[in-house]
Amino acid sequence: MTSGLDDTFTPHPTEPDPNTCTDPVCLNYLADAGTRWAYHTGAYRLLQNVIANAGSTTINQFTKTHVLDPTGMKGLWIADVMYGRARDMARYGLLTLAGGVWDGDTLLHDQQYFYDMTHRSQNLNKSYGYLWWLNGQESFMVPGLQFVFPGKLIANAPADMIAALGKNDQKIHVVPSKGWVVVRQGNTSGYTGIGGDAVPILFDNALWGYLNQLVCTTGAIEVADNQLKIWPNPAIEGWYIESAAAPDRVEVFDTQGRLLRSVNTQAEPRLWVNAAGLPEGVYVLKVLAGGKVYWGKVLKI
Repeated sequence: MTSGLDDTFTPHPTEPDPNTCTDPVCLNYLADAGTRWAYHTGAYRLLQNVIANAGSTTINQFTKTHVLDPTGMKGLWIADVMYGRARDMARYGLLTLAGGVWDGDTLLHDQQYFYDMTHRSQNLNKSYGYLWWLNGQESFMVPGLQFVFPGKLIANAPADMIAALGKNDQKIHVVPSKGWVVVRQGNTSGYTGIGGDAVPILFDNALWGYLNQLVCTTGAIEVADNQLKIWPNPAIEGWYIESAAAPDRVEVFDTQGRLLRSVNTQAEPRLWVNAAGLPEGVYVLKVLAGGKVYWGKVLKI
């Protein structure tokens, strides 16, 4: 977003939106590259053609081969915009949460680029990497304004959150400290404010006002009308599993869906799941008991 192209250009009524237009008439010099930050998507949209030509393919085929097929995502580029379901976007968020690794397979081999992408890419807008917005910085800029706002981009959200903020409130929030990926699709919320409808952030702040209430504040979690209890949570050494029907098996998954261990029980109502060897972080427990399957999210500290 430091191309120096004119984001204030007003085209003839028959010309497309200058912010998304890739026609030469819309790509007007305003400042030297690297000297001005402005949200202008025409420049990066042209990179899709560069990628496709370098691979002697189309952008849809390139994306399918290198991202969609390995992760199980579905999606399609239409007029330079990727369309997919919420579950597909969540998979992309999980891929980002894992640093470009999916099910043990490194899809993004250039880890230096991943670091650069998810950290400040320049000092003009300190809350912007490479197409990812960064929370927790000391200031931020928004589309359409040459003004630096002090403070975090999204005040209620965790400081380590990075976000893909699409037009009309299409969102992917990635929060490493929580192991969370939050996806929002649908019509615009109507909360535009600063940033306009290109990157509306008022809705994000309201959303995190509610999400923050989901933080675990008790020592145990109860699942399915008290049919299952898991404690302590958070835990240091492991978790007890207690259910109305004796559990048959407990499986432990990481946030990327990888099965880490499986414990078969001895028909006892209470089971101990050892967390030894697991790094600190968020895990998902799958409990099979009484012919039913229960899920619970736990934290090792």
